[in-house]
Amino acid sequence: MGQFASVNDATVTQGGVYFTPGMYVIKVLATKTSKSARNGRDYFIVECEVVESSNPADWPVGAHASQVIDISNIMGPVNIKAFVCAASDVNPLAEDADAQVLTAWNTALPSAAPWTFEKICEYAIAQNCFEDVILDLECVNIKTKANKDFTKHLWTPRAAA
Repeated sequence: MGQFASVNDATVTQGGVYFTPGMYVIKVLATKTSKSARNGRDYFIVECEVVESSNPADWPVGAHASQVIDISNIMGPVNIKAFVCAASDVNPLAEDADAQVLTAWNTALPSAAPWTFEKICEYAIAQNCFEDVILDLECVNIKTKANKDFTKHLWTPRAAA
């Protein structure tokens, strides 16, 4: 595959293709990072395909959408960790979620142990190891301190549904 092979399937948009409020079952297509040319910030991106949707008018089955997380935002690392937990088949809200994730990674790939969340993120991006993982996703709008709408993503492993 050549350097520009992905251009064949690229969709031209006027901005991000982001989830709107609803309940979804998604398939992870890729995790990646990007640096904004506008503000220089680093972003963690989860690209997804909709498998089931409570909001088919906006997000029909087969549609592609993303969660784009500003790593420098105070909630950025929290949101990334929640995704990594769910993609690692651990409920992010479990009291021992961190320990469960790290134990699972240390057991599955002991040659690269000890695992940290930073190392998992780097590996997930380099190896696209979360590709094809099926997850539940609930998106709800909340108000920011500036009284703007923000779509909160609540990831859970499919088995937890």
